Amino acid sequence: MKPARCVLLILLFTTSIAGLFLSGCGSEQDPAPSQVSIPTSTVSTLSPMSISTSTVNDQARRLAETGVTHNSDWTPYTEEINGVEMALVPAGCFMMGSTVEQLKEVFQACKDNPEAEECDQAWFENEQPAHQVCFDKPFWIDVTEVTNSQFEAFGGQAAMPSSWPDRDHPRENVTWIEASAFCQTRGARLLTEAEWEYAARGPDAFVYPWGDAVIAGNVVYSQNSGSRAWDVGSKPGSVSWVGALDLSGNVWEWVTDWYGEYSPGQQVNPAGPDSSSYRVLKGGAWNRSIERIRAANRGRADPTSRHPSYGFRCGGDASLSPTQATTSSPLPGNRADALALARAGAARNADWTPYTETIDGVEMALVPVGCFMIGSNDGESDEKPVRQVCFGEPFWVDIYEVTNAHYGSFGHWPGDNLPRESVTWTQADVFCRQRGLRLLTEAEWEYAARGPDGLVYPWSNEFIADNVVYLGSSDYRTWDVDSKPRGVSWIGAFNLSGNVWEWVNDWYGAYPSVREINPTGPDSGSSRVLRGGSWYGSEDYVRAAVRYQGQPDTESSNLIGFRCGGITLP
Repeated sequence: MKPARCVLLILLFTTSIAGLFLSGCGSEQDPAPSQVSIPTSTVSTLSPMSISTSTVNDQARRLAETGVTHNSDWTPYTEEINGVEMALVPAGCFMMGSTVEQLKEVFQACKDNPEAEECDQAWFENEQPAHQVCFDKPFWIDVTEVTNSQFEAFGGQAAMPSSWPDRDHPRENVTWIEASAFCQTRGARLLTEAEWEYAARGPDAFVYPWGDAVIAGNVVYSQNSGSRAWDVGSKPGSVSWVGALDLSGNVWEWVTDWYGEYSPGQQVNPAGPDSSSYRVLKGGAWNRSIERIRAANRGRADPTSRHPSYGFRCGGDASLSPTQATTSSPLPGNRADALALARAGAARNADWTPYTETIDGVEMALVPVGCFMIGSNDGESDEKPVRQVCFGEPFWVDIYEVTNAHYGSFGHWPGDNLPRESVTWTQADVFCRQRGLRLLTEAEWEYAARGPDGLVYPWSNEFIADNVVYLGSSDYRTWDVDSKPRGVSWIGAFNLSGNVWEWVNDWYGAYPSVREINPTGPDSGSSRVLRGGSWYGSEDYVRAAVRYQGQPDTESSNLIGFRCGGITLP
């Protein structure tokens, strides 16, 4: 691990960042960096040997908050936060993206380059329009891409191993979901696209992190990589103005933004579109030509996809500190906070702290984005083949099975807090739609029960009789929906095992053998799926992977109930 570097030159500015916004912002037609006049009397040089480390820390942070107008105004400052070297990025403005003339030059250079892959102008047009972006607060960025050793040390979870397991190689072959969840375990986050590009280019808006000139020896790319990633930091000439390495080449880096077109106007701390089908990748990789590793270049991919060229690094707000960087899941404070965390995703059950709301008198739980292995190799034939299923958007699920009181009438057994059983699929479907919701898909139901860890039962991989209403404990009847609190699932839902079978939305059919995103099951069929087992089920039949089927219009018994859910709340 490299020792933390200290500031060698401290420049004290009297200009506030607000001044940058007012007097230093260029127009859309003038992509030059913003200029602020700095009185020479305010500039001083401090020897690192004459001041304490804490003084350097304080002055570096003050300077970062004041902001800079040129790359040369900033001397890289790094700290180790929980054993990871991170660089401080000062407030300031820059021109993000590329101008029309710049893209003409890039496309021509690509066509003239015999080593480039087949050129497509569309690869570059998404960098338009060039637009000014400002940051009113500093932030942190990892000096290097996250390595295999760091990923292991912080308990990172990924469904596929790294293609190159060396300790100092970047951790690649990760999805956006897995990368985002890992950063959260450090108390950090993925950078926004604008933060990433600013850290790479700075106020001077360099083409590459080191400057505007092509220097092949500064980067791991298609012509020198040997068709693989290299150890992080192998190209010290790649260092950016803030002291970050490999922002060009080696591996593409996931950022937090959904992919979309740029807005033309000036923006402050932009976070990108609210939604899309893809997430943004930045920086190019070992398998890309020199034109594709420019700092302005943009890649995109489904957030559940992975490749040996996809890696990442983490960052965070200026307040990030060792005491904040913990391995515990953040606690959502309100729906907006919870949805932001849920969209960031979870790579393991422990990454998520249950968040619930009472909506129209019904308590519902939020389920975060993520992936899991649906099905079981140890169960019935219709639970095979086991395959990966991923969710690109969070969704909601009733914490409890729909009760008699909520349904408005009794089933076989009276009691307001008992599950409403003896309903057909059609009756359950109509009831959920009247609430502005729907029945869960089969995959949603199983993910809510098992989570990214793919647990056998909602509470763990071990059967615990006291956690479930089943044949061995039920006394041949249903129980109140909140009667088994220790059987709660990772998202805070009760009785996903036992009590009553639950209708889900899917037609019953054989599982496909391919990985799926937001699957909805077969297009048609003769029966609908039931999940979760019941008060009459044995230990094996209350496993979360178990499937059953019933006729949607006629099947009704005191073994069958349901719960509602959906992507959005009414």
